Amino acid sequence: MPEEVVEGFQLSTQQKRLWLAQSGGDGAAFVSQCALAAEGALDVRALRKAFASLVSDYEILRTSFHSLVGMDVPVQVIADDAEPPDFGALDLSGRSDEEVEREIERVADEERRRPFDFKRAPLLHCALIKLADERHLLVITQPAMCADAG
Repeated sequence: MPEEVVEGFQLSTQQKRLWLAQSGGDGAAFVSQCALAAEGALDVRALRKAFASLVSDYEILRTSFHSLVGMDVPVQVIADDAEPPDFGALDLSGRSDEEVEREIERVADEERRRPFDFKRAPLLHCALIKLADERHLLVITQPAMCADAG
């Protein structure tokens, strides 16, 4: 069986450090996470379309990481295109403030622990939380390796 040919780019110094540090642990990736609040009517289809445009426009969102035989760190492979991320959705409208806070923390923690398939772009997890009819929270999680500035 012929070997797969992979063309890619070397990791930055910071990406190498992150890769080696996370590969020595429990297998979980170091992540970068944020939560964005949206007030007013939310068009979920338009939000998904906007994320599709982001993935199309930014190479890092189309980047995957492939390990090659004999190498300690992978190479970055940038795809010409990639599907936008799936959005997990949770409706917390009508719940008590304490329950909402607990559920937001649970979702954020779950997203931080959710494994990434580094061989498949986009390396981005999104969870949309409905707090009320016109209040939403979008939790975005990605590997810290993809948040590297250079």
